[in-house]
Amino acid sequence: FEKRVNDLNNELLKVVKPEEDCRQSSLVYKEKLRHIKSEYAAQQNDLLLLNDSFEAVFKYIDELFEQFEEFVENAQYDDANAILPKVDQILHEVSSALPDLANLCTLVVSIIPDKFISLENAYEEMIADNYPLSHLNVKSSIRSMKNDLDRLTTRIKRFDLKDVHLELDNIVSHIDEFFVRFNEEKEAKEKFLENNEGVYSTVNLIERK
Repeated sequence: FEKRVNDLNNELLKVVKPEEDCRQSSLVYKEKLRHIKSEYAAQQNDLLLLNDSFEAVFKYIDELFEQFEEFVENAQYDDANAILPKVDQILHEVSSALPDLANLCTLVVSIIPDKFISLENAYEEMIADNYPLSHLNVKSSIRSMKNDLDRLTTRIKRFDLKDVHLELDNIVSHIDEFFVRFNEEKEAKEKFLENNEGVYSTVNLIERK
């Protein structure tokens, strides 16, 4: 009788153990997901640009976990375990991106667009004051930088962040360089006027003698 009981227990273990192992393996990833959702909630006001992106990612991961549960319920443990690496890869990518996302969103939503407005206003003022700026190609450069900003914004929404911060910094530097060039044009004009005024005064003195 004891042998029959042991045999029965062993048979039950063969059935139950794989299911327990599967569910135990999934707990690590479910905890990672919970942590990411918590971090996202804490920064949500700074990540409004990415609301749809995060919702889509969370929905997809939830669907993967639903598939996982269905496979486990049907004792398809190999299929269930095959889902977990997919979940892990997505969680890793989102978790790696999270620390930089708030700063990147601020750059593409507020800081750089505000800099474009300031640059455009400064350019129009310079043109109104008859500064020759055609050699700086300001308008075409602004169009190009705006296209770059749109492209980088799309990449941020996909959590594709490789070199994005560097490219955004380059846009900021390019804008700032225009302000430097504008100041150089103003200084050159002031020196020109000062020199002309000196020449004019000298001519007047000569004429009076």
